[in-house]
Amino acid sequence: MTTYIENKNFDMKHDRGMHGPLCDFHFRDCRFDNCSLFGDPITGKRTLVRNVILERCCQRNCGIHEAILEDVVVDGLKSEGDGWFVFGAVFKHVVLRGKIDQLVLNAELSPVVSMMHEETEDVLAMETALRDANRKYYEDVDWTLDISEAELLELDLRGQPVHLIRRDPETQVLITRQSALRGDWKELPYEDDSTPFLMSLFLQREDPARILIAPKRSRKFKKILADINMLRREGIAEPD
Repeated sequence: MTTYIENKNFDMKHDRGMHGPLCDFHFRDCRFDNCSLFGDPITGKRTLVRNVILERCCQRNCGIHEAILEDVVVDGLKSEGDGWFVFGAVFKHVVLRGKIDQLVLNAELSPVVSMMHEETEDVLAMETALRDANRKYYEDVDWTLDISEAELLELDLRGQPVHLIRRDPETQVLITRQSALRGDWKELPYEDDSTPFLMSLFLQREDPARILIAPKRSRKFKKILADINMLRREGIAEPD
């Protein structure tokens, strides 16, 4: 049975995977201030969030670190100050829709977790454990994220298995490393400077592919969309 919570403020609430899963909640018009979810990939104690809906909610300085998110819907999300940063988490059937502000989904170990361990060996062990645990988790996942209906201001996907992400092919295109390494994209007449910058940033990382997004809520939407269509015409973005 789902618990509905409406118009409530949550301040300084933290979970480190010690109190069981967070399941069957529907938050509507709630505000989360300096809240966090943590996990430890070495011990396997990771906060599990399952069957949760965030509808028209707001967050300020919140973070998700190495958690497990399953059957989650984020329908509208406002961020006060910096965007919402998610590190090291895994996703199964997580839907992003509606108006969403800045969101960064980074597959790497959270810098907050790294700072909690003074020994470099401990951090390296956690990074290895996280990569192995996440790789094993995704072996049985048919799709991770659905971003096709998200009205984004900004979405940065780092290290995510993009082949498992459901997207809108008109505004969200897939670019493989093989295509980017050809380099012919560098001489194209872009309408927005951020497009070649994102391509260069992609090559600086180890991701085999990335999703390039024209964020619908950005004032640069039309220009970035034109760039995306150009990359598709030139055979650099996947044709879908």
